[in-house]
Amino acid sequence: MMKPDGFDSAMAIKGGGFPQLPPGGYICRIVEAKEQHSKSGRNMLVLGLDIAEGEYKDFYLKQFQRRHEENPDVKWPCFYYQLTDGDSVGRLKGLLMALEESNKGFSLASWDWDEKKLRKLLCCGVFREEEYLYEGKVRTSVKCISILPKAELPNVKVPEKKTLELQQQNNGGWGNIPDEDIPF
Repeated sequence: MMKPDGFDSAMAIKGGGFPQLPPGGYICRIVEAKEQHSKSGRNMLVLGLDIAEGEYKDFYLKQFQRRHEENPDVKWPCFYYQLTDGDSVGRLKGLLMALEESNKGFSLASWDWDEKKLRKLLCCGVFREEEYLYEGKVRTSVKCISILPKAELPNVKVPEKKTLELQQQNNGGWGNIPDEDIPF
């Protein structure tokens, strides 16, 4: 057997599944930005993210390309959801201020609220491991749970794993929010 091209630089996949991003903080690039509605009809901003720097650069692009070979209808694998109305306006403002702090040339004062102009902006994404049920089995995924200014990366602590038991106790960390208001 000959050593395949790219073997030395390939990310090892153990157990036959897709590689999983370790929880923590990463410099991310916004690859898609769109306005959508939650299941209950609330407005939200949806950001498609990819890792922009370091060992895991283009992590989600590579995952998307592998899956796209098997299924041309596959969706982008990493999204961050931010409600944009009611008591969530302050969180939206914090997200946009983080983008402003992280990107020269992007200013809230001159931005015209066209979410497509958020594409290619950089930020610090904080990712945590989360349990979920799939076909009766507990599985895990890693999801972006907050957006910070890039300068905050050195201060990011790995968030605690979100377990199914914890989700059932406190409605997934969202307090007493009805399920229909959670955007995913």
